Amino acid sequence: MLGKIARRIVSIMRRMILIVNSVRQLKKAPPISEEIKAGILYCGFIPSDAAVVQLLIRQLNNGVGFDDRRLLYQLVGSKLIIVAKSHDRKQPKLVGVDLYYFNQRDFNDRTVHEGFVGVDPNYQGRGIASEMRIHAISHFNQAGFKGISTRISLSNKPSLASALKLGFQPVETYKDQITGEDRHYLIKWFA
Repeated sequence: MLGKIARRIVSIMRRMILIVNSVRQLKKAPPISEEIKAGILYCGFIPSDAAVVQLLIRQLNNGVGFDDRRLLYQLVGSKLIIVAKSHDRKQPKLVGVDLYYFNQRDFNDRTVHEGFVGVDPNYQGRGIASEMRIHAISHFNQAGFKGISTRISLSNKPSLASALKLGFQPVETYKDQITGEDRHYLIKWFA
């Protein structure tokens, strides 16, 4: 019982250290800018987007949301999450999300990690995921980072093709211990 409590405390402390270090990394970074392309608004996350972003991520990610990073995104989500919204002034709809965070490797490499990119099935095939990545490349490059890392299953051909087309390079291939899938760890280095 005591060991379980100690492990839980250590886990909470590790998460808090990651949040503090992430906020430090983003101290000088501006919020993500807005841009409209082909009727889609690309912009930074705002807290009022949280429920819809969480719902879309769960829909596209086998029921898994961003619960463990909720505090991080409340603090600096405007600098870490790109959302895509249909540009309908009467009733804009959130149609895509590109979620970033830092892991230890990113702190060491001065990169930022793309943890999830997804587009509403009714809007897929329109280049929205690629545009969110392009927006992220510009944002994080201007913010002074050296690159963007990501992990993509080899079976996820659309996401892999989009990343490769934008200059992400595989730096290692591994088998995911949870899913058993072969995955690439890729990095898009900024020039």
